[in-house]
Amino acid sequence: MRTAVTIISRRVIPALVLLFLLQACQKDDEFGLDIISLPGDRFTMGFTDTVSIVAWSSFEDSLQTSGVVNSLLGSFHDPLFGRTTASLYTQALLSTSNVSFGNNPVGDSLHLTLRFNGHYGDSRSRQRVRVYEIDPGAEFHSDTTYYSNRQLPLGNLLFDDMVEFNAVDSTTFNGVRTPPLVRIRLNNLLLQKFIDASGTGDLLNNTAFREFFKGLYVTIEPDNSQRVGTMGYFNMNADLTGLTLFYHNDMDTLSYPFVINDECARFSHFDHHGYQFAEAGLLQQDTLGNNPRLYLQPNAGVKLNIRMPHLKDLVEEGTKGITRAELILKADPSDHSASVFAPPQRLSIARLNEEGRNVFITDFYEGETFMGGNWDPVKREYRFRITRHMQDMLNEKYPNNGLVVMVGGASVLSNRVVLKGNSPGEQNVRLEIVFANP
Repeated sequence: MRTAVTIISRRVIPALVLLFLLQACQKDDEFGLDIISLPGDRFTMGFTDTVSIVAWSSFEDSLQTSGVVNSLLGSFHDPLFGRTTASLYTQALLSTSNVSFGNNPVGDSLHLTLRFNGHYGDSRSRQRVRVYEIDPGAEFHSDTTYYSNRQLPLGNLLFDDMVEFNAVDSTTFNGVRTPPLVRIRLNNLLLQKFIDASGTGDLLNNTAFREFFKGLYVTIEPDNSQRVGTMGYFNMNADLTGLTLFYHNDMDTLSYPFVINDECARFSHFDHHGYQFAEAGLLQQDTLGNNPRLYLQPNAGVKLNIRMPHLKDLVEEGTKGITRAELILKADPSDHSASVFAPPQRLSIARLNEEGRNVFITDFYEGETFMGGNWDPVKREYRFRITRHMQDMLNEKYPNNGLVVMVGGASVLSNRVVLKGNSPGEQNVRLEIVFANP
C-alpha cells in the first residue's frame, strides 16, 4: 500500500501530527515517526509497505566463542532444525603458587564441576560425556581469538560415561548443598600427573602450569534418538566451576582447587551434524525468496538474508527523505514446537559491505532501544528501525548488498525461531516506510 498527503508548514512537524494524518494507512499495526525538518513550506508525506523483499535462510560458517563468561555444553534434538551439540575447551589454573601436596601425597579423586546458568531444551536429561586432556603439544592461549569450528589436538581420555544434566535442582558437592551443577569424576591419569608434580617447577606459577597442563576438552556423544535433550549454559567464572583434587598425605586429608576464570583460554565448538535431521524447508531454501518459512538459529547455525532489489524505484517515484523505516519479521504460528523451544529475545542486523562481510548499519549507533530487534510476545514478531540505513541506501552511500539478520547472543544461547516467509501473494517479511518529499 502506498499513500501520500501534502503538508504545508514553516516549522518542524511533530510526530503525533503526522501520525494522525496517516492513521488511515495504519490498520492494526502501530508505528511512530521521527521528527523531521525539510526546506520550504510545502512537502508531501507518504507511507508504503510494498517494497519488494527477497528473503531466504542460509547456514553460518562459524562465530567467535572465546572471551565470553557463559559457555555451552550439551546436545539436543529439535524437530525442525535437527540435532545441535556443543563441546567445550577450557584451561584450568592454579589457585595458589608454589604448590606442594605435602609429604608422600596420595591422590584420592579429581572432580570437574560446571555451574549451570540456564539451559535450553529439557531441564533434565542424561547425556554421554567424554572428557579428554588437551594434547600437551597444543597451542592454547588466553590472548587468542577462537571460533566455533576450531579444534585442538587431544591427549588422554579422562572420562567416558553417562552424566545427569539437571539444570534446575540443587545438589551436594563435597558435603555442601550447591546450586545446580554437572559433576564429573575424572580417572586417575590426570590426578596422578598432578600428584607427581607436587613441589616441582610445573606447579610454581601459572606460567609454568599452562605449559605443563594445556586444559580439558569436554564433549557430548549424541544418541540417534529424537529425545529433546539439554543444552546447558555454564558460568565459567563461578566459584563452583573448576577442578578439585582430593588427596591425603602423612599429615592430613585435604583438597586443592584448580580455578577456571577469565584468565583461562576457553571456547565452545558447535556441531549441527550436517542438518541430517532438519525439516526439508530449511534444506531447500529458495534464494529467489519463495519460502513459506524462514529460519534463524544461533550457535553458528542459520542466518536470514534480506535483499531489496528494487530500491531505486523509490528514487524514481520521487522519494527524497525517509522519516521512518521499520523491518518486520513475524513468527510462524504453525511452529508448534515453539512451546518447548522458545524464540530468542533479541535479533541483530547488519549490512553486507563490498567484501561480503557483516558491518553495523548506521542505526546501530543510535543504541539498541532505538534500533529494536526485540521479541514482542503479544504480536509474536520482531521489528527493526532501519531509518538511517534506508536513507543511506537512497543516497547511495553504500552499495545495496542487502542485510543479514542473526540471533543475538548466538555464542551463549541456543534459542531459535521459525518466521513466516514470503510466498507468492504474501509479504510477511515487510518494510514499512514513511517518507517526506519537498
